[in-house]
Amino acid sequence: MGIEKLAQEDFELLKEAVWRNKPSLMNVANLVGKSALTAEQRLALREALADELCSTGLMSDGEPNERGVKLDAIIGKLMFY
Repeated sequence: MGIEKLAQEDFELLKEAVWRNKPSLMNVANLVGKSALTAEQRLALREALADELCSTGLMSDGEPNERGVKLDAIIGKLMFY
């Protein structure tokens, strides 16, 4: 399976989530798609996205809203960066 490139909209959502949850990782977020990330960097970015998903990506019944679906997809794509 090859790397599925992040769309610009996904990249912007990634940066927003990182800024809100782990701003110290902004330099790492800006490397996505430009440079290979370490496993530790990928994990840290996925954790920031997961935090964002929990805070803004779930409906009252616990199911993901549209934002949550997008965040989850980005988390999956980052497995391969």
